[in-house]
Amino acid sequence: MAGEICEPQNHFKLFGECNDLSVSSSPVNSTCQICLPHWYLHLDKCYWPSKALKTWNESQSDCSEKGAQLVVIQNKEEMEFLKKFTEDAQIYWTGLSVSSSAKKWVWITGHKVDQNLFQEPPISDGGYNCGAIKSGKIMSDICTAVLKWICQQDPILL
Repeated sequence: MAGEICEPQNHFKLFGECNDLSVSSSPVNSTCQICLPHWYLHLDKCYWPSKALKTWNESQSDCSEKGAQLVVIQNKEEMEFLKKFTEDAQIYWTGLSVSSSAKKWVWITGHKVDQNLFQEPPISDGGYNCGAIKSGKIMSDICTAVLKWICQQDPILL
């Protein structure tokens, strides 16, 4: 059930979501998903909004150190969920940037932007080549600006 507390063998309680399968069932068949403390589970991803401020590159490095990446928005449900973190008048880095070779907006995964989710920010010569999100809207900023950021990673399956 959504929001069920999963209790792994090491007795740490973590917030997660489980289906009808028992937590003790084989991990191969389990769909009990948990995130690490201070991460938020939504659908099939864990999200971590920062409290500190860093440049886009520093933010991506921080996510990498956590075994994660800057957030990549793939659908409307994810965009709606991220509004929670971005309604506080803060701007958060995303995994969106302008490809230096193609001069197009791309996610750090190499995927193109889904035009049905949001309109790409204009590409400028002024160095506004990194994507951010504020109040659920995508915008561009100078990559050396210091902003909060959101990391994402796959949940742990129990």
